[in-house]
Amino acid sequence: MSKVSSIILVAVLGIAVGFLIYFFYPSSGVDNKVNVYFSNNLNDPESFDCGSVYPVKRVIQDEQNIPFMTLSELLIGPSEGEIKDGFFTNINPGVGINELSFVDGIVKVDLSNELIQGIGGSCLIMGIEAQITETLLQFEDVNNVIILVDGEEKILQP
Repeated sequence: MSKVSSIILVAVLGIAVGFLIYFFYPSSGVDNKVNVYFSNNLNDPESFDCGSVYPVKRVIQDEQNIPFMTLSELLIGPSEGEIKDGFFTNINPGVGINELSFVDGIVKVDLSNELIQGIGGSCLIMGIEAQITETLLQFEDVNNVIILVDGEEKILQP
């Protein structure tokens, strides 16, 4: 066998092996479809129900931290296309997740102080609570959500 033939054979085998690895052993894991919840001024133009939130589909690729990653997607806010469809967030920009824990059906989510900066009024607070709560209640084993801000409970008050 000539040197050129050997090189071509090795290249073809390399491509074949790469093809098999790509299709039978995906590296990014499974795509998990989840919902994040936003308010929507087209579905509720008069904002009669401050706690009404509507699902938007997102894809999470991290199999280990699906609730954490889903909440992170919520905190990013709606995309430009979603905004054009009337979706908006009640949550301030820059809010971070300090901790998210799950025990006996209860999720405790501790968010950064940016959540409460400059907010006021019961309607806005209802919207914030609804977005976070509905986003986390979609998971089968979650029965209740407790929201903390920098470790303090009951800080989201009108």
